[in-house]
Amino acid sequence: SYNALTNLEKVSQYNDVDILAKSADGSLSEEFQVTRLWDGTFWKQLNTTGAYDGQLSRDDLRNLVRNAVRRKQCRYTYERRRKLILLIDTNPVAMLPHFHSIKADLKMELDRIGFKQVWLVGPEQTFEMSSSRE
Repeated sequence: SYNALTNLEKVSQYNDVDILAKSADGSLSEEFQVTRLWDGTFWKQLNTTGAYDGQLSRDDLRNLVRNAVRRKQCRYTYERRRKLILLIDTNPVAMLPHFHSIKADLKMELDRIGFKQVWLVGPEQTFEMSSSRE
């Protein structure tokens, strides 16, 4: 149970994961890799204007999620991805539209890429995008 993972440890910058989570007794553990959803265009607009005024279309969100996963896909072998939980940080945007439709759109691709799980994690909502729990 993921509720039993109470000890979170930020690992060194030279490790291939960002967070190692363990149960209190050390019997359960998971490895997490964190990445950002947003690309340079988003951050440039935010830095220039102090706000992001774009409305995310279904295609925009699907492409952002796909690109975030692909950025991390190329860093790990398939065998390594099977053991990693990928967390895609949606901050500073709290609510994401179109979640359920893009989850269905991306299911086959995310399953093929093979991360153990893929989650969208934001300040107000968390969505499981893909899971290959064994």
